[in-house]
Amino acid sequence: MAPNTTAVPARRDGSIDGFAKRIASRTASGIANDVRAQIHAGEIRPGTRLPAIRDVARALDVSPTTVQEAWNQLTRAGMLRASGRRGTLVLPVGSRVEIQTPSGVLSVDRADGAPDPSLFPPLDEAILAGMRSPDLHAHDFAFVTTELLGAVKRTWPFRAESWTTADGDWHGNFLGVQAVLTPGAPVAVEQPTMMRTLTLLRHLQVPAIGVEWDDEGPSPDMLRAALRRGAGAFVYQPRGHVPTGRRVSDRRLDELASVLERHPRVQVFEDDTLGPLCGGRDLSLGALLAGRVLRHRSYCAAFGLDLRTSVLAGPEQLVRAVNRIRGMSGVWNSRILQGALAYLLKDARTRRLVDRAARTYRRRRSTLVAALADRGVHIGGEDGLIVWLPVADEERAFSGLAHAGVEAGLGSTSWLTPRRTGHYLRVETGRLSTQALEIEYLADSLARFARTD
Repeated sequence: MAPNTTAVPARRDGSIDGFAKRIASRTASGIANDVRAQIHAGEIRPGTRLPAIRDVARALDVSPTTVQEAWNQLTRAGMLRASGRRGTLVLPVGSRVEIQTPSGVLSVDRADGAPDPSLFPPLDEAILAGMRSPDLHAHDFAFVTTELLGAVKRTWPFRAESWTTADGDWHGNFLGVQAVLTPGAPVAVEQPTMMRTLTLLRHLQVPAIGVEWDDEGPSPDMLRAALRRGAGAFVYQPRGHVPTGRRVSDRRLDELASVLERHPRVQVFEDDTLGPLCGGRDLSLGALLAGRVLRHRSYCAAFGLDLRTSVLAGPEQLVRAVNRIRGMSGVWNSRILQGALAYLLKDARTRRLVDRAARTYRRRRSTLVAALADRGVHIGGEDGLIVWLPVADEERAFSGLAHAGVEAGLGSTSWLTPRRTGHYLRVETGRLSTQALEIEYLADSLARFARTD
């Protein structure tokens, strides 16, 4: 029988008064801070449904408008989600990054599948190699160093006109998406996709048109329809797709290129978020559409978040746009970090460690996928650090799993618009234990809520 998913008391005594006693403030910001502190302390768990706004307002002796504004602040911070008549749901805190933009602060949720720090290669020799750069401390713009360019070029899937770097995974996505946008035009975006891409587009108030994935990649028919509606750019992931773990097939890549050839002014952004952790051939529209594809490759999942260096390459005008968007706040990446990445890419021992990490991630994911298949739940994809689980009711499944001690992410955050034909949860597998009892418990818990049709 599925766990109870009705409203969960925020206090052990189960009373609204017990919840209210934990809130000392009477302003919207103060109430938000008090509830935030309870969430961070684990006193309010993910999956909890908070008491009704009018009940909280009555207990605190404030107006419902004050409580609503407090909930709005926590919702914008990614900690709450309004669920209509079902109340307000507490979400996993996750790892968020705040980016200062000309139009305000953008809060980006990075919960797209976390890597296992124990699988990162050591960085000591790499950092020392970076410190030996012959141009260290030179007073000019080092968009990409000679050492890093030499290491990356041989692994790039197409001949690029220009190269630059970014401060890691999310920053490369942030810069690349903006670089390909056409002012005043909507953008065609794969869906589902990474939450950070959708967050950025909403923040920039750029209209987006969804291009849904199937087993082989984004739909050519839906891309064609989006371009007919005036889309000026196309944003997608060619491999290691977050959140499904799929990759674009050779045939589908050709089909997408054929559609795009009829729209020569449309630019393409490819986000290769897993980089060296992806197996198989590295395919790209850049090899089929010369001068139109900007590609971003992240190395954070393979080498660690503190390396803070990813690479973008493509047409000269798009790379110039990336460097322009970075602005004077941080025009180039440290030569030390670029040199460290170059060392890691060329070092044979590091390559062996990364290959081992990739096999470990695939084994962890495939172990859970196999256990779910034994229970009649079939999951697609082969790469990545996430299982994309179909469920009958997303919020009920999320809340029920939280009560079973299983943390998951809401799949609807990966869609431009609510999914019409079903719901999904994101279940991270990068740090998953492969102990039989733990896998059995996790698979049993997920299967209770999974959709098997």
